[in-house]
Order: sequence, then C-alpha cells, then structure tokens
Amino acid sequence: MLDTIRNQGIKYMLNSNTAVNKIAQILDISLKKGTANLKILLKGENEPMHVSLNYAFEGKILSVSNVKTDREWLSAMAELFKDRYSKIDLSKHGKLADIAGYLF
Repeated sequence: MLDTIRNQGIKYMLNSNTAVNKIAQILDISLKKGTANLKILLKGENEPMHVSLNYAFEGKILSVSNVKTDREWLSAMAELFKDRYSKIDLSKHGKLADIAGYLF
C-alpha cells in the first residue's frame, strides 16, 4: 500500500515539473530499491513508451544510470548523453529535492 502511495506521489511530482511537462506525461511509475520502470507518453506521440533505469540519491543529487527504452533510438540517445545527465541536481528544480527526500 505504501509503495502505491509513494509511486503515485512521484508520478504527480514529475508530471507537475515544468521541464517534464514540456516533453512528456508520466502514465505509470514503479520503483523498487534502486530501479525504476516508467510508462511515458511523449508529446506528439500516439503510443506510450516504456523506460527502465537505475537510480540513487546522494543528498539532493539524483544519479541515473542504465537507461533503457523500448525504442532503440532513444536508448542510443540516452547512452550518448549519459555523462552529461547522469547526475541531476534536484535543488535547481524548486521544492523537488525536498519532496523527493520524503518519497525515496
């Protein structure tokens, strides 16, 4: 039950973020200790895509690795940009870091 509430909270938090909202809507998210599976509808697309990744928190820094999607070209792009976007400073996204601290 708590996992469901946490996942719904994270989904709401992500969908409320301006940067995320510009490109996609999170339809579903499932977190299990260090891994995440998401169902995402990209803007302009008709069919949702599935994404899996590994994550870790270090203070207000979110580390993301091993990003895989069911679209080969997006997985290839994730691999190209992994060094640039592997660490995300959540404190730059308003109260996102504080909320994430409670949810994870």
